[in-house]
Amino acid sequence: YPPIGTWGIWYLPGSAEFHVAWTGVVEVLGGGGLLFGGLRSSLGMADDDDEDDNWILKLVQPISAAVLFLLTVLVTPANIYMYTHGATMGDSMGVLDVSFHYFRFGFQVLFLSLLFVVSKDSFFFAWGDELD
Repeated sequence: YPPIGTWGIWYLPGSAEFHVAWTGVVEVLGGGGLLFGGLRSSLGMADDDDEDDNWILKLVQPISAAVLFLLTVLVTPANIYMYTHGATMGDSMGVLDVSFHYFRFGFQVLFLSLLFVVSKDSFFFAWGDELD
């Protein structure tokens, strides 16, 4: 967790434990939204959304993808700090190898790309009929 004032922009209220907790909750809810949307599509339940009262169900997957995209962008400065300052993940863990940071960076780029495509395409398919 970067100290207060890092890079002149790091003024987050709350403790490191608080931020780990709320980001974990957002990750679980966002992942659940993606799973829910994917299961609806794969089971053919998304085809039954012609009714006006099911429009909210169409938006679960794109909103979940957009929220996870935003969360990943928001935590990226902390990951960069961890790489540049040799920060550890808790007191019991030693300094992480540089290869871990390279893997994490590559995964984040891939994950951001995937979430961007899923949210963009899902928003289009959710509103595609109304846009014509």
